[in-house]
Amino acid sequence: MKPPTSNLKRTASAPITPEMIALEAIEAHAQKKTRQYWFIFNPAANKGKAKTHLKWLENMLLAEHEEGIIQLTNQSGDAVLFSESAKVKSEIIVACGGDGTVNEVAQSLVGTETQLAVLPMGSGNDFFKNISRKKKLNDAFRLAVQGKARKIDVGKVTFHSNNQSYSRYFFNSLGLGFTGAIAKEARTSKRKGDLIYLDALSKVGRTYSATAMRLSLQTEHGQKLISESIFALTIGNGKIEGGKFKIAPDATVNDGLLNLCALTAFPKWKLPIWVSRYLRGSQTRHEQVHYHKIASATISLTKPLDLHLDGEVFENVSGDLFIECVPNALTVIGE
Repeated sequence: MKPPTSNLKRTASAPITPEMIALEAIEAHAQKKTRQYWFIFNPAANKGKAKTHLKWLENMLLAEHEEGIIQLTNQSGDAVLFSESAKVKSEIIVACGGDGTVNEVAQSLVGTETQLAVLPMGSGNDFFKNISRKKKLNDAFRLAVQGKARKIDVGKVTFHSNNQSYSRYFFNSLGLGFTGAIAKEARTSKRKGDLIYLDALSKVGRTYSATAMRLSLQTEHGQKLISESIFALTIGNGKIEGGKFKIAPDATVNDGLLNLCALTAFPKWKLPIWVSRYLRGSQTRHEQVHYHKIASATISLTKPLDLHLDGEVFENVSGDLFIECVPNALTVIGE
């Protein structure tokens, strides 16, 4: 006589027995695809607050019956190396930290089928806001293991910093000049959370002035040339930078375009007004702002400036920068 199987269907006339429930549970477990998650964890994120979440992550893995390896970074650049190695061992790599951690982890995943998930443990977590509305870490964990994979665009920039050449990807935003200087100041701020960027903005705003630039843009409507003194220049793949500032309020991460926002020179006393506009996202409609959806851009500088890529700072950037959108280049897990 053949043993019973879990293919038995429940009907109104067939009572549900403990044996049927057990068989269904066994079959569900057998059919569940076991996936190996590789967590790259930055304990220094958010001024060291992230390290308090390490035990939580270990407990979540146990509670959700998921398998994973947790690898801790010790210094800048570790996540790049760890991700390069992990992508050949795991189909899903989870960046645990802030935007800088995401930037490092994702560098080697561009153009591969390895999937990126994020546990937001940084101060701004701007990239995560593009792929999810989750607010709690527990929900972000479940999204990482149950969410849907999709392709998104990435930005790529080639530039010179301190007489060295670089070619790097960015995933949320690029900031040059004023916002680059803010990101630089934020690294030493003793504040936490969104206050880091507001504190840095206040300090940089006292002395920063506009810089002459030449922009050659390939927009969605054709070529455009701009030669002006620019106070703040951002290029957004995502909508938000610095936790709250809506640098590209209509940006989407999968439209094949980046969003350039260039604020021209203005009297210093108007800075609070412009901060308010960026917080609301209303600056894009102002005549002093050049706002364009672009496929690529060449930016020619007249003096060295600070640059940030997802919050990671490069000092003394000079000469020409070439920026381009790389469509559908990264696989992410989101809502």
